[in-house]
Amino acid sequence: YCRFYKDDARIESPPGTPVEIVTPYTTAQLFELQFTQSADNLYITHRSHAPRKITRTSHTAWSISTITFKDGPYLPTNSTLVTITPSAVTGAGITLTASSATFTLVTDVGRFVRIKHTVATVDTWGYALITAVASTTSATATVMSDFSAITASTFWRLGVWSDTTGYPRSVAFYEDRLFAAGCTNYPQRLDGSKSGDYENFA
Repeated sequence: YCRFYKDDARIESPPGTPVEIVTPYTTAQLFELQFTQSADNLYITHRSHAPRKITRTSHTAWSISTITFKDGPYLPTNSTLVTITPSAVTGAGITLTASSATFTLVTDVGRFVRIKHTVATVDTWGYALITAVASTTSATATVMSDFSAITASTFWRLGVWSDTTGYPRSVAFYEDRLFAAGCTNYPQRLDGSKSGDYENFA
């Protein structure tokens, strides 16, 4: 759990009862946590956990949440002949079907998938968030930005962060961008958010 202090005193509400939130971190992980702050939001990273944010809305109101990023970051675009086909261009509960083993059961849930289609010579990237994985070739997803077709495409990218690949172990602000680094499978990689849009890594 996490408790809070102000002016050298524990915050309590009502008096005698500490304000407390439940966290996913073990005692052994505490000294591995990295964090950075923007006003009333504290961003926390650990390589074994999806990034989280502690938010203060009043002196006695605190919460912790897993960050739902708006977009990205992504691995390089697929360079093989493997295709991914969305069952719909928009909506929740669509199916993403891969022509060969692409998805990892359970651990790819929460991972982004970006797919490019070319319609009338115009290239358009849409992306979705995986909500379930039925097999290595079939995943259920919620479309975050509409696809432009439901045809098979070899131009797709998987999100960098997931239970499959691990999460960033370091986080910091620089020039109004949120930077995250040290993902388990990509330890030398550094990703930055859009300027002033800290949870958008498109």
